[in-house]
Amino acid sequence: MSIKHLFLTLCGVLCLPLAAIAATDTTAPTVTGVAPTSATKNVAVTISGTYHDDSAGVASCTLFVDGISQGVGIMNLSVPTGRDGVASQSYTYTGSNSSFSVVISCTDQAVPVNTGQSSPTTVSVSTPGTVGAVSPTTATVNVATSFSAPYSAFTAPNTVAGCWLVVGGVERYPPV
Repeated sequence: MSIKHLFLTLCGVLCLPLAAIAATDTTAPTVTGVAPTSATKNVAVTISGTYHDDSAGVASCTLFVDGISQGVGIMNLSVPTGRDGVASQSYTYTGSNSSFSVVISCTDQAVPVNTGQSSPTTVSVSTPGTVGAVSPTTATVNVATSFSAPYSAFTAPNTVAGCWLVVGGVERYPPV
């Protein structure tokens, strides 16, 4: 048996096809379904998106708000290193704009690494109203007293549904 014949015999049993060795993953992960599309200023909201990678699986995802990374690779993955799952992260908007833009970028485990991102999603921001000090601050037993408190306007989609008088942690009268 010649060396060439021996090599071909062994290679047919032990060697991987050359095409399998040379194959590389060049497809980036996809990210869709970014939500929510509304938030309240200074209140934490969970921003999430669905990821998919055809071959290697997703290694990490990063949340960008108005183009600024909110921490590289720190989003929670529902299926770590999986091909399909949901990336999520809590975020509190403190800016002054009425909306902000969100993008989720995911990186796969392939060599070379591929990165794909969602389309920008606009999140509308509402500002909660505030209630000022109640007056008067004193009352006389068995004498009717009218209480009042100023409040600032709420921005859409929030509205004032009613007001309650709470004394010592107990609701005293129905909404008015």
